[in-house]
Amino acid sequence: SLGCLIIGFSGGEVFLRKDFFEIAEYAKVKGFGIGVFTNGATISDNNILRIKSLNLLKLQIGFYGASNTTYTKVTRNPEARPKVMRALKLLNKHDVPFLLGGLVSKDNYWEFQEMIDIGKRLCNGQGRLKFGTSMIPRFNGDIEPLSYEISAEQKEYLHQSQLRRYVTTKPSRDVFCEAGISTVTIGPYGGIYPCTSLGISGGNI
Repeated sequence: SLGCLIIGFSGGEVFLRKDFFEIAEYAKVKGFGIGVFTNGATISDNNILRIKSLNLLKLQIGFYGASNTTYTKVTRNPEARPKVMRALKLLNKHDVPFLLGGLVSKDNYWEFQEMIDIGKRLCNGQGRLKFGTSMIPRFNGDIEPLSYEISAEQKEYLHQSQLRRYVTTKPSRDVFCEAGISTVTIGPYGGIYPCTSLGISGGNI
């Protein structure tokens, strides 16, 4: 009734929520376009057909490094990369389109070209590649993640190099914040917020 057209599900990890498919399938019945943001590690034979049946507008999977060492450093999980590799093969097998992306950080900047090369092979016609460069604070206000952001010079290099097609457009000073105007966030416990980063409560559903 508010005119919302698209619902995006993110986490945490969305597929760990036991009622995720119940919620997403209901959203589909109500006519919403659906996007899902996931680390990919929980995509398996057990849920791939149900994922495909959602006919997602966007399935974005985080990709955090070319080497197992870097991937483990970023995710703090030595099993993450192998699980994601298996998930991407499964998505290709079942012809489920996806976007492979994430953030270019101090941890993976030096192997970003290799990440793109690996990503191209993994996409296999089903996927696209797009990475960001801007870090944001944690939801509790902790600014420690900002220390992982690459330098202005490194960002400029990426935007001037052949890799620019895989990096989001440089932010403009004139960018308009859509929080609470054309976007709204519903938290896992029903809280309503202007966006995922702005923790100003607007009530609870």
